[in-house]
Amino acid sequence: MLNSLSKFEGSEVASERLRIIKFYVEYGEAATKEAFGADRKVISRWKRRLQDNRGELSSLIPQSMRPHRTRRSEIPVDIVEYIR
Repeated sequence: MLNSLSKFEGSEVASERLRIIKFYVEYGEAATKEAFGADRKVISRWKRRLQDNRGELSSLIPQSMRPHRTRRSEIPVDIVEYIR
């Protein structure tokens, strides 16, 4: 985990998520929800992701939710321009 920390110490989001996880473990769900507004399900997802990646802080960096493939219009551009 120390190697991971030195590699991604600039990631404020990942550091904040790790801080929230540690707070959750120490103080529980109610205090964490009040202090950070983070839901139990979200924290559990972060904990699982951290555990699955052997404690690497980089696993807490937000991932893109954009689809890998997006549909493209099959309508020719000149027809779209005509309609406009």
